[in-house]
Amino acid sequence: MMEQKNFWIQNKKKGQILLLIIGAILLLFGLNWFWSLGAVASVERKFIRVEAVEGHVEWKRANESEWRELTATTEVSTGDSVRTDASARAQILWGDRGVTRLDPATEIVLDEAPKGNTIDTAFLRVRLESGRVWSRMLKMIDINEGMQVQTNNVVATIRGTSFGVAKEEDGSKIAITDSVVDAALTLVREGQWGTFDKDGKLVEVRQLTDADAWAGENRTLDRAFDDAKLHELETRFQQRISGGAQAPIWILQLSEQLHLSFLAGDKKEARRETYALRHLALSSESNSFDAQLKAAENLFAGKSVSGEFQNELHAWIALSLSARDAGQNIKLSSDQLVSLEGLRLRLANSEEGAFTIKAVELDEKIDQLLYGTPPEGVTAGTLLASIADFVDQVKRSSSLQPKSVEQLVRRAEAMGYRLGFEGFGKDISSDTPEKPFEEGAPATDIQNQDENAAQATSSTSRIYRQLSLFASPSRVSVGDEVRLTLYGITVAGTTAVLNENATFGIVPPGEGKIVSNTTFIPSVPGQIKISATYEDPEGMRTVFATVQVEKPVAVSGYSGLTFVFQTDLTAPCGAKLPFKIKALYKNGTQKDVTLQASKSVSDPNLIYVQSDSVVTYCPAQQSSAEVYATYMEDGIRQTTQATITVVPDPAPGGGANAPGAAAGMPLLLY
Repeated sequence: MMEQKNFWIQNKKKGQILLLIIGAILLLFGLNWFWSLGAVASVERKFIRVEAVEGHVEWKRANESEWRELTATTEVSTGDSVRTDASARAQILWGDRGVTRLDPATEIVLDEAPKGNTIDTAFLRVRLESGRVWSRMLKMIDINEGMQVQTNNVVATIRGTSFGVAKEEDGSKIAITDSVVDAALTLVREGQWGTFDKDGKLVEVRQLTDADAWAGENRTLDRAFDDAKLHELETRFQQRISGGAQAPIWILQLSEQLHLSFLAGDKKEARRETYALRHLALSSESNSFDAQLKAAENLFAGKSVSGEFQNELHAWIALSLSARDAGQNIKLSSDQLVSLEGLRLRLANSEEGAFTIKAVELDEKIDQLLYGTPPEGVTAGTLLASIADFVDQVKRSSSLQPKSVEQLVRRAEAMGYRLGFEGFGKDISSDTPEKPFEEGAPATDIQNQDENAAQATSSTSRIYRQLSLFASPSRVSVGDEVRLTLYGITVAGTTAVLNENATFGIVPPGEGKIVSNTTFIPSVPGQIKISATYEDPEGMRTVFATVQVEKPVAVSGYSGLTFVFQTDLTAPCGAKLPFKIKALYKNGTQKDVTLQASKSVSDPNLIYVQSDSVVTYCPAQQSSAEVYATYMEDGIRQTTQATITVVPDPAPGGGANAPGAAAGMPLLLY
């Protein structure tokens, strides 16, 4: 009996030891799995490369004379050449920026196509030796970015569009399905076909029709490219993290937090960004755009995003908007648009960058108006007013270089042209020459929801079917100059500035004066209405614009400067805090110098200052930063500042009232 008892005791101990060993093995496997959730896998970024789509494609390096067959996807750079035979097709993939397709019997030279990370900010140039190419490029956020396709007689310059260029014996042709191309000092917009002769002069601009199969085929290919690129980006976000796609969110976050606790400095920030990008991709699988926005916003977590991810994130934003504007009838809410705009602003590291991003956002709102469902309150009239204000702010900026001002104004001119108007930023002392549009090529139908809309008519007997008056800037002080521009758009789609043949007035009279039909100078404060009357064979029409005029100030005695915020200076993540900057004078008067003053911040990773507001980012903990303003008058320079305190979002597990808790949205605070 004793031996049998000892036998069972020994077997029991062996069983316990075996269970402990199994438990330890399972624990090790579990810990290893748990740790692997936060491990980072390397992902090779693909830069400029050429690939054969079908048929026989050849290529050669810049320093080579012999062509060789293209048998696999190959990275190419400046000076390299590609050609297709009569039945072949190829494509150049520009990193995350877009694609250029080569039709059969086409040859190109990459005049500017840098290697490596510089592709994200480089200006690209392609020389078309023969045949035709079609390019789909995303709207970029760097003022220096863009692309040119050059033939022997025409240079087509774009900053985000879909267009094709064909080289022929008697000249060149350009077709556009999205945005605007600047060719031979001529703007050609979506839905148009431009023909240029051997000397590069414009022959005609006509509307694209269903018979233009080339444009129709590439429009379909562009949509497929956008969808594939968006999927590629989100897949790349996930691939940077090895494993764990099916793990619960809270376990992923615990593993990530553990990894971050062992890192510091740049390595910690780089790892934090990869985690946030991965959660962005995971949230997209739930088809919740709000979840994607939240994950994308947390990418920054109070820090500026690194160069490695800037272009990827911008491409994701642009493609997300594009996917919802092009026929999918998905209307973004105003909150979602504000979130996207705030997210993109964080990619700017200068006032020049902020202006460029603003230009991209205005152009995307035009996309929404033309192709999809625009946000509430967004009309052609409101967009034209925003473009005019944008030009005014650009010209008033004290930090922009002249070349940057010129480029930004040119972009504004192109945006106005998309809406059927031209002349933003130009001298309006005489009529703008009309471009030779073919009859039956109407511009976008303007539907202003204001007094000007009442003047619209469908009568084909009118010279101008729509008149619109712009006053810029729309908020000034007594004695300041306000530029007046009366635009007219014909039933055929041509536009002109009508100042010389219009009569301007003030309603009621006596509140200022009109100078040379181009300038209004107010003499009293308040809201002043300006009228513009134009007569055609159908009779007189009058349209209006309003200007907000503030009290006059002394011309001397400048003594101080102050911020006037319209909201509390303690704000949550992603808030927008509007302000005015007031110049103070010894006689007790004040003047609004918001546009004229220069601005800066003490911590650009926490807050960003726009022309008239402060945007907050999301810190890991409650933090504060200063916003500064400087203004000079009468040789006296004054500076003022305000302290902005940002309160972070509630941490994960903050209870049912935490943002996103009801929907199960992951809240990432790294």
